[in-house]
Amino acid sequence: MGLINDLLYTNKTGQLAKKALDLYDQRFQLANSNVANAETPGYKAVDLKPFEQDLQNAYRGVATLKTTHPGHVQGNVGNLDHFSPEMTVSTDEPRIDGNNVDMDKETVKMVEIGTMYQAVMAARSKRGAIISGAVEGGGQ
Repeated sequence: MGLINDLLYTNKTGQLAKKALDLYDQRFQLANSNVANAETPGYKAVDLKPFEQDLQNAYRGVATLKTTHPGHVQGNVGNLDHFSPEMTVSTDEPRIDGNNVDMDKETVKMVEIGTMYQAVMAARSKRGAIISGAVEGGGQ
């Protein structure tokens, strides 16, 4: 399985799947942290800015570098290794204790993240089966 695993992650499509899985995992961990801090006074819910379109642009090599200073170099990032979505802090109205975690929103978000993670895993598994079949000669 070492060869199959290597083939799954060495080309750009495999790297895209791996990056997407990593980002969905990161989003899930942030949502989990929000739930864990639902009763912490002053805590503000955090998430990743929606990243799917930007990740697709990075995959295609059309993502642009964000410049925060006029002296920064401008250009495109054609490499998934450089892709990192922005973290956002919820601006939802806080409760009286300053905490703004909405358990209903977090629960729905965790289900959505899990669904997307499973979809990427299913595509990755299908790709692995295709590669495995090709390596093994298609059963011939």
